[in-house]
Amino acid sequence: MMLKDGLRVLDTAGFSLLELESNMEPITLKDYYPEFAPYEGECRFTPCYHDREPGCAVTCACEEGAIPLPRLERYRTLLGEVKQTWRERYD
Repeated sequence: MMLKDGLRVLDTAGFSLLELESNMEPITLKDYYPEFAPYEGECRFTPCYHDREPGCAVTCACEEGAIPLPRLERYRTLLGEVKQTWRERYD
């Protein structure tokens, strides 16, 4: 992940280049993963970060093969980075 003109720039499968704001709220990252959309509102907790919470419909869909595991793993890696940046936004 690079920083370009104050925006986070990511390289993800299915996108040639994706830019995220450096102050992005972690919960909004899921919106960049259209394969998660069918499971919106199906998780046990709301909001759900789809990061190993019990009863997560996205995790279940991945276990059933509906979402490729590498996609979920990449999302979780990016989520960790976005959460870290969010925590440090006022430093």
